[in-house]
Amino acid sequence: MEIGFEKYEAAGNDFIVVDASSFAGMESDAAVGRLVEVASKWCDRHFGIGADGILFIDRETASVAHGRGTVAKMTIVNSDGSLAEMCGNGIRCAARYIASRVLGVEGGLTIATDGGDQRVCFASGRDGEIAVEMGRCDYVRDVALELGNGLAFDGDEIDVGNPHFVVELCGNDAGLTPREARDAYGAEISRHREFRHGANVEFTREIAPNHLEMRVFERGVGATLACGTGCVASAYAYCRKRGLSGVSVAIETEGGLLHVEIPEGIDWDGHVSKSGVKLIGGAKHVYSGVMALNDEAC
Repeated sequence: MEIGFEKYEAAGNDFIVVDASSFAGMESDAAVGRLVEVASKWCDRHFGIGADGILFIDRETASVAHGRGTVAKMTIVNSDGSLAEMCGNGIRCAARYIASRVLGVEGGLTIATDGGDQRVCFASGRDGEIAVEMGRCDYVRDVALELGNGLAFDGDEIDVGNPHFVVELCGNDAGLTPREARDAYGAEISRHREFRHGANVEFTREIAPNHLEMRVFERGVGATLACGTGCVASAYAYCRKRGLSGVSVAIETEGGLLHVEIPEGIDWDGHVSKSGVKLIGGAKHVYSGVMALNDEAC
């Protein structure tokens, strides 16, 4: 069985986009199950297509099950075959893909994910950028982690529909840069016993007011060039510590610059979901292809 796919990237986070219609009448759950089986081989950068993950786009099921302007359900399969609840860069790739096939969604659409429904629009005044209004953004708790070598990291656990642990490096974390900290400790922290389901890990450093450098280790993937929900978690933690609202935070990733808009009037003392947080960045089609859905062709 041959499956058509599209390759997309957003800030260097790259994805294999597969439409449910490519599975010739197979139920969506079964199709996702097959993608889980082949994910590590398809995502391999030497022997497969190469990607951080697979995005399964189901337009028909979403239109029936959700409504509210929803035109698709996005299921995220990480490169190791695990499932992720939400992906900020992936959802912009999905939106770009859907817009190329569904007329009239340029003004906005809702994409259902396992992390909640996400409202997406194509930003005016920005060159090809897409804005995602995050359906969920919660501060969970402060966490003080002690690692096996005795080094400790204090950070914020943030829920953006998927779990994040954000560490702002302030010169007292063994003098590490965000990249050094990520490369040395990202994997250990991601699977630390403090995080029951694992966590995406972000190390940040303030470059200037409302301007951060961020490096990320993604749960189920590893070190990546960028993470959209990680940028949101990083900006959220940064603004919460400083009591800021009504600001745009620039996030420098290895894959490029993303922006997170924090709305006015947030009560940072509350522990409730904050609506209106937006992630803004581009997404590009790279190429199209066909892959056989069997081990021999992978």
